Amino acid sequence: MKEQVKPSGFNCPNCQFFIEVTLKSLLFSKSQDCPSCLTKFEMDRQESKQALGLMQKLNTVIENIESVKDFSPDGYGR
Repeated sequence: MKEQVKPSGFNCPNCQFFIEVTLKSLLFSKSQDCPSCLTKFEMDRQESKQALGLMQKLNTVIENIESVKDFSPDGYGR
């Protein structure tokens, strides 16, 4: 049985709606908007520069893993 993974995110402090946040949205979006009340959340990118650098490294590792996870060694060893 596959374990269900809870999405990452936070509850909007204005309306308590759960706002899903992905690594890519943190890296590449200037802000996050609450889909329920449209409150906008912006990250201070200068203040978060170190964290963003670490997230970029993590994103690169994830992309590398995803690019080889379906790799099939057909034809090797022959």
